[in-house]
Amino acid sequence: MWFCTGDNLCAMFFCQDNNIFSADACGCIPPHRHEDLNHLHSLHHDGSGSSVVGGDNKVGGGGVGVSMATVIAPPTTTPASVLAGNGRVHTSPSAARKPESNCPKEIQIDGVSARTPGIGGSEVYVEARGVIDVGNGSAYYDGYSYLAIPLYNNARFDAGITVDFVLEEGTSTLRQVLMTNCKHGQGASVEVVLDVDLGVIVFHVLYRLKEAVNLVESILEVAVPYTAFAPKRVAMVFDGHTLTGRVNGNERSANVRGNGDFVMAQRPKPLLFGNTLCDVDDIYSFRGQMKQISMYRCAKPMAELFS
Repeated sequence: MWFCTGDNLCAMFFCQDNNIFSADACGCIPPHRHEDLNHLHSLHHDGSGSSVVGGDNKVGGGGVGVSMATVIAPPTTTPASVLAGNGRVHTSPSAARKPESNCPKEIQIDGVSARTPGIGGSEVYVEARGVIDVGNGSAYYDGYSYLAIPLYNNARFDAGITVDFVLEEGTSTLRQVLMTNCKHGQGASVEVVLDVDLGVIVFHVLYRLKEAVNLVESILEVAVPYTAFAPKRVAMVFDGHTLTGRVNGNERSANVRGNGDFVMAQRPKPLLFGNTLCDVDDIYSFRGQMKQISMYRCAKPMAELFS
């Protein structure tokens, strides 16, 4: 099923839970409703025999105006970004948001204490469960502990997101979550995972159209190799167009293929470091030390972070 907006931005996704696509409903419906809608569709023709649905006529789908003539047209370029729901998105990179050199740091966490450097060093509430402050701004995570930042419950990152921290892993060979805002049934809209077996750190973002009524979420992911058992400077920047992950001197990027104003999807959960609120079969809690956690609610140029 393709949904297209007025600026020719088209997103394709597939029906879930055994539902089927119906052009009459302009969406996914249970199979038993299909025959009813076919009968209803036969009643919606004008005197010339042409259908009211089709041609240049527009019908509503999830609150989004959709041209059926446009919906059935194939994309002009190869779709690249996997969409939540096993679909793809067809777009072009014309609406990229430029990184901001004056992007202010919103939170700095040293050990287990968070503050906002730009507002007189004022404190921000952080829930520290089982995290041990080991001094020099570093904190130890034992595989059960975490830091939670309620400030980011359902937070909007319309100007982008930048995360920057330093870690040194322990001897665990499990795939460990470093940062996430996972919600049951939705997963995380932002996540950083240490994949020990593959020797990479995976950066994951779910994004959507900023003003879309139908909140279709697309996946963007990059995996960056790292050196084991050495301090690692880890940074992620997403500006609504490009996701960039960096680990020390290694950097990888992936681009949204689209025109339109994209933003990171929201989650009604705090941002967690070192653990997750979701039960994920192959992702476990972090064991090791983490320090110098910086958060920006905007896209910071990567070169400035590592300058």
